[in-house]
Amino acid sequence: MIKTSVLYFAILIISASIVCFEIISTRISSVIFVNNYAYIILSLAILGLGMGGIYSHYKIKSNKNTGVSSIILKTVLLLGISLSFFLVTIILFNVTNTFLYFILLFFPFFLAGIVYAQLFKFYAKKSF
Repeated sequence: MIKTSVLYFAILIISASIVCFEIISTRISSVIFVNNYAYIILSLAILGLGMGGIYSHYKIKSNKNTGVSSIILKTVLLLGISLSFFLVTIILFNVTNTFLYFILLFFPFFLAGIVYAQLFKFYAKKSF
């Protein structure tokens, strides 16, 4: 069982990293593309978080005995890899294709939605 303070700290770190990623991707898109594309990122963030929660609800079947921590740990690891992959791909390969840019941008928000859904599913009594 995860301590309450560790759980709150994990949610704080994940939320801060997702908000920072959203700000960074907005700045990158306003430099690479026309300034109007920067406003699509907020919509993609909301879409990704929502679709991650829906995917988690219907596709990830587990209970507290099967290792919720392992599901969350794997998803957080994939979240870090997807954040790094996005930044490295955009910087090294100079991606100017809007479709590819927004597809790469969608995955970190999707994985964060899965993490949030799993955390709030199994620790609902500890959330406010």
